[in-house]
Amino acid sequence: VAVVLVSGRALEGLLAGFGADAKRVSIAYILTAVLLSASAWQNYELVFRKFDANYRMAVWNSSEMGAVIQEHGNLETAWIVPYWQWVDTRLPPFWAGLPGRDIAIYREKLPATTLVDGPKLFMVAIQDTDTLAVLQALYPDGTLTHYISLVDQYHDFWVFSVP
Repeated sequence: VAVVLVSGRALEGLLAGFGADAKRVSIAYILTAVLLSASAWQNYELVFRKFDANYRMAVWNSSEMGAVIQEHGNLETAWIVPYWQWVDTRLPPFWAGLPGRDIAIYREKLPATTLVDGPKLFMVAIQDTDTLAVLQALYPDGTLTHYISLVDQYHDFWVFSVP
């Protein structure tokens, strides 16, 4: 609010400084239109281009994980193995249309999933090779897929599917 008030006062002073002559008033209004247009363009660039790009690089692609869960079709047999500084495991179910669920399963608890019937889906951080080894030992018939993110390579993850 303070910035808008100070800017408005400065603009009022600029307009008043040109005087009351019709030619000067029209120049003042043209200058005002140019300044407002430049300000609007700069704000558009900052908010919708630069901020958006920086935000996408800073957060994990939980919406893409949610799409993978939706494709799998069953939230009861879809899990994310937590990894340090990785995705919030409550967000992908939200994107899959089932808010309020946490589908985290820690590596130590993976053997318990063998008791669950039906196809299973595990999402694993790209760096978490220890979890991949455990999953491949538990489910030798499982399929490992490298999910390539639309954001960038640092947001990729593993999808381990069990028929």
